[in-house]
Amino acid sequence: MKVAMIEITTKQNQTIFDIAVQHYGDVSLFDKVFEDNPHLENDYSFLVNKDIVFDYDSFDFAMPLKPGQTVYIDTLKQNRAVLFELKGIDVVSFDISDLETL
Repeated sequence: MKVAMIEITTKQNQTIFDIAVQHYGDVSLFDKVFEDNPHLENDYSFLVNKDIVFDYDSFDFAMPLKPGQTVYIDTLKQNRAVLFELKGIDVVSFDISDLETL
C-alpha cells in the first residue's frame, strides 16, 4: 500500500482529535494519527501545582499534546472536501478553564 506522509508540528493546547480534524478532515481518524505517531506525548504542564492525581506515564487522548512535536500525516487518507473548508484554520480545542470546575 502506498503512503504519502507530510510532517506537521503540534501547537499549544492541541489534542490528537484536533490534529485528526485539521489534517484529515475526520475526527474518527484520531487512531490513525496515533498509529502513525506512537512517539506523541501529552503536555501536563498545566497541572503543575494543582491537586489533581493523574497517571503521567500513560497517553490520554483528551489531554493536549506537547507543543512542537512532529506529527506524520498520511495525505492519502485526507478528506480533501473538508480540508478545503478548513483551509487556514488552526483547530485547537483544549481549554484549561474546562478543568477549573473539577
